[in-house]
Amino acid sequence: MAIKLDTSTIVIENIIVHSIPRHKKGDFSIEPEYSEQESSLPDGLRVFFKDKVIQSLQSNKELRVCYDIESVSPVSTYINQIISSNGADFVEQSKLMTKYLFEIQDGQNASGILVVIFGKINTQNACIIIKLERDEGAQLELDPKTKSFNIKDVKDLMLTRKTKIYKVGL
Repeated sequence: MAIKLDTSTIVIENIIVHSIPRHKKGDFSIEPEYSEQESSLPDGLRVFFKDKVIQSLQSNKELRVCYDIESVSPVSTYINQIISSNGADFVEQSKLMTKYLFEIQDGQNASGILVVIFGKINTQNACIIIKLERDEGAQLELDPKTKSFNIKDVKDLMLTRKTKIYKVGL
């Protein structure tokens, strides 16, 4: 029986971001870039991330998956450790998860950013995993002296209002 979660009650307590570069299977001359501590997240962005996660989870194109009890993947162990430790092992377990996901890539996977979130749904601990891609863009900046708009290059965008999240796990 499927459990219906009230995703509107998601509270993001901790968030961390790791970078996974594209590489060919077995080529370990490149390594992921690991964050050594949780990322800071202002309240406005906390709400933004929550809204994007909810939007993705409520999509009519979602594909629900279940754990394969015969799987040799350690990812469920890392998630369970984050949840059962009340987030105490959050940084280390997220790094282990990133390392594993990096190692199983076969060269077909795009480089990207792994966002791991520890939080709660109602009072239950939860772990949310999002795979995002880096992007670039342009930003308008008003020059008050000339009263004209200048265009500024923006690097390392990872999530915008229009970004569609294709991979999110709760």
